[in-house]
Amino acid sequence: MQSAKRFKFGQPPRLDQLQDHDAIPLPAISPGENYKNIGVYMWDRNPAGAMGFEKWVGLPVNIAEDFQPFYGGWELMISDARAPYWTEWVKAVETRRVAFAFPVFPAFRDTWEPGAGDYDGARGQTTRALEYFQAAANGEFNHYYRQFGQMLINNGLKNSIIRFGHEFDGNWYAWSISVGPGGGTEKARLYAAAFRQLVTTLRSLSGQNFTFSWNPNAAYTTDPNLLRSAWPGKEYVDYISFDQYDQFYGGEHYNEAYHAGTPQFRREKQEAVWNHIYNHPTGLKWFGAFSREMDVPLTIGEWGLWYPEPGHEHRGGGDNAYFIRRMYNYINENNVAWHVYFNFGDVSHSIYNTHQHPMASREFLRLWHPNGAPEHYPYSFHQGLPWQEAPRHMPPAISPDDIEVPQGATRYVLPAYEGELIGRAKPQPDPWSLCGTLAELWREPEPDGTAIILKSPVNANGFALVFQAWVQSVDHFPGGNDRFVNVYVNDRCIATNHRLPAVGRGWIDSYGSTVFENVEIKEGDEISFHIPAGVHNPNLWSGVMFDYVMLLLRA
Repeated sequence: MQSAKRFKFGQPPRLDQLQDHDAIPLPAISPGENYKNIGVYMWDRNPAGAMGFEKWVGLPVNIAEDFQPFYGGWELMISDARAPYWTEWVKAVETRRVAFAFPVFPAFRDTWEPGAGDYDGARGQTTRALEYFQAAANGEFNHYYRQFGQMLINNGLKNSIIRFGHEFDGNWYAWSISVGPGGGTEKARLYAAAFRQLVTTLRSLSGQNFTFSWNPNAAYTTDPNLLRSAWPGKEYVDYISFDQYDQFYGGEHYNEAYHAGTPQFRREKQEAVWNHIYNHPTGLKWFGAFSREMDVPLTIGEWGLWYPEPGHEHRGGGDNAYFIRRMYNYINENNVAWHVYFNFGDVSHSIYNTHQHPMASREFLRLWHPNGAPEHYPYSFHQGLPWQEAPRHMPPAISPDDIEVPQGATRYVLPAYEGELIGRAKPQPDPWSLCGTLAELWREPEPDGTAIILKSPVNANGFALVFQAWVQSVDHFPGGNDRFVNVYVNDRCIATNHRLPAVGRGWIDSYGSTVFENVEIKEGDEISFHIPAGVHNPNLWSGVMFDYVMLLLRA
């Protein structure tokens, strides 16, 4: 086994260490029922993820979000690359719908390299965007729009919500109205005309029951007249939507001082950012008023936390329960017809399975779940309890009793996240984990390596490993998503390139187990897991997560 520098990754804070934040009162809860109209984004093509979120939040999730591909040309953009994955999910419950983000036109590039084709990768802009906007406004793309709509109908998704050219006022998508030649009023008017072309085309299809969402960003452009210029007319719009995250462009509030500050200091900055988001010229207050003016229902296409990214520490408020409470109140006070929480990535926006956002996650569950949050939630942050006694919000995906072991063997559980997490290994809470928190293992990029090491407190004759390996690339299912690990007891390698099969796409259905029998383990021995650089693993950007090791003791 390769030698590696050892250290303990910072353990998640204890629940009692979060109490000083709770001591600062949150705003009063606004009464209302609109918060229940919840949807979720759980990565593309992931109905299992939507159903897992539904179980976690304790409310029906009737809207799932997905994105039509917009790189590579029209063929991919109008294809059924994603729709068939939602057919059975929608069919199972009459009220379910998928909200598809559908571009005005694709970026027309065949490679991920910046600058390829007519795509400027540095800004996310198609260099011929004005030309394409004009073509869309004149109806020259209607045959593509028609094929897209027919594809949805053919896949049983006739009631889908279409978010046409979402976030069109930003500067990061090819269909931006704000930048490039014609940026401003000219592109805004062309976008409105293209919207009318799309709606007219899709409404002409037999059997359709589509609805259409006009979906810019909130609190981005300072010119509300730009958004008004992009308005297609209420007869073409079923929903006025906006996307909003807990972020602030500028170093005034969400900066290093904020992230290192006291709870009171952080709250003051959170309030300042919320006031900015709400009172901005195109902020949340403006959208509420515009919805009432146009007499069109208000919805939220995307919303969520924003954890500070490397190099962008000023942008996100991180673990912000105040933002969660404010959004809850806004949804109720403004009769929001539906809203989609963008549950994407632990270090980004995740509220459902998160190491970075324990306070916000608890506040979300306290507000949205009919029974509120359990007293010790997330329970893995309340350390010191054995797994058998820990208060649970959900049953584990795989319990020790679910694993078939040799006759007469006694089970002894070692939580993986309590081991030594070396290199890029880190804890990753998950509501379906037996131990509340997983240990995430990544492929080794450097000589020092990445590993998870557990020390055995007893003598054993083998062990079982419970892991989570979700299917990240459905295009290569199943083999291309499997993980491979090397397993050691001390310096003795007991398994090389051991396959951990990827078995599902949602969190709850992606757990598996494997048993290593007849392996002598003595008290004090170290069991370690590695994904070395040389191990065959096509899913190089992904890791595998371990829930627990279960030692097998024989009399």
